[in-house]
Amino acid sequence: MQTTVDAATAFALLVSGAAKIGGATTAAAVTSLAPAAVLSLGMLARAMTMAQAIAAQVSATYVSQQDALAARDRLLVALDALEADMTAAVNAGSPIFVSGLYGAVRDVRAALVADISVRLGRLCARTFRSVRWRSHMGRETHAR
Repeated sequence: MQTTVDAATAFALLVSGAAKIGGATTAAAVTSLAPAAVLSLGMLARAMTMAQAIAAQVSATYVSQQDALAARDRLLVALDALEADMTAAVNAGSPIFVSGLYGAVRDVRAALVADISVRLGRLCARTFRSVRWRSHMGRETHAR
């Protein structure tokens, strides 16, 4: 029985969870009597979830350049969504000061792009899968 979750799976789950937090927050804010408070809470919940996703991404291993680029793109989209939450909270009158968080998101974005760029050089451009077939003489053969 497996008792751990690999970093790539944790990353995917956390990014998905962060997106769901954002959607639920936006929906709740529309009907709330205190939308700034709802948006602030949602922003903070997404930020904490994203912090864990970023930690998982740093530990993830990738089998190909496409894998690494897809993970980078998912994280960049999630960071864009976090920034949108921050802007919505501020525009709604949130009393939380987010200038430091904006700077942290900018720094994480730059570090992520640098990290993935370094990893890309060590990864193959394509993922190959082993294929079995029987030759015309009945022998099993493997190909990549």
